[in-house]
Amino acid sequence: MKNQIYVYQFYVMDCGWEAFPTVKEMIARFNDCDDCDQYMMRKFLDFHEKAMCAALDASVSQGFSTSIHVMPLINNYEASFALAWKAAKGGWCIVVSEKKLSWLEEIESCTLKIYDNI
Repeated sequence: MKNQIYVYQFYVMDCGWEAFPTVKEMIARFNDCDDCDQYMMRKFLDFHEKAMCAALDASVSQGFSTSIHVMPLINNYEASFALAWKAAKGGWCIVVSEKKLSWLEEIESCTLKIYDNI
């Protein structure tokens, strides 16, 4: 199965960012958790790197007016992640995910780019 990265860009989410931990807070949680295995930390850091490359390649709105926040995506098989932030110019919001987030596609202004094996 291919490793896909989904890059969503939509207009606009002005509040609620504090509901999700920042990247820095997520890394601290992994480091402070006695029961967390290092596999999940490495998986998250690998995804973070791929997500930033995909966002850059997708030419999403540059800059940040919020920190980058982490949305943990939990299913019956394994945990995965999405990163979300509000861009500095134009008010566009960016979500980069390991999984397809069909609820975002319902937003009229949403555009989606999919990357295989980034």
